[in-house]
Formats: sequence, C-alpha cells, structure tokens
Amino acid sequence: IEALRAELVVIGGASSGGVPWTLFDGRAGILVDVRSASAIADGIESALARVAGGFSPDPDLVLALEARHGKETVARDYVAAYRHLISASKTSGK
Repeated sequence: IEALRAELVVIGGASSGGVPWTLFDGRAGILVDVRSASAIADGIESALARVAGGFSPDPDLVLALEARHGKETVARDYVAAYRHLISASKTSGK
C-alpha cells in the first residue's frame, strides 16, 4: 500500500492472500506467481517497461486506493472493531 501511495509500480503474488484484492485484481499492480522465478522475472520486466514508458497511476485507482486503505478508512475500521470487541466483552461478562 505504501508503494502504491508512492506511485511506484507494484508486483505482488497472484495467489497470495489479500494481495490481488489490494491491487484491485491487477489493475493497480502486476500480479505474478511468486513460486515461479520466470513469472517474477516477467513481472519485473513488465514493471521496468511501465516505468520506462512514463508510468503514472490511474487517478481513479488512486482514489479507490485511498477510499479502501486511507487513514480515515483504516481508523474508522479499527474503531468499529474495538467497539465490537468492547460490546462483546460486556455481554459475555469478561
């Protein structure tokens, strides 16, 4: 997420947990099979080609990234989780 915010080309695992979701199914980065050296090499070549071509992140993806992972969103999600845990602990008597 930090790399995306820094407007860098990101390479991530296509089957690595939440990575595809974080990279908007490859629209915000390059998804590769991280178990394959050749797939990683291809991803690096693709990233270098994007940079050489004057890479600039899609403004809509930047907005979507901020909406999904921005400080306000993350803080709101943490507060909601804490409130849920506090409420659950009160009802369970712990």
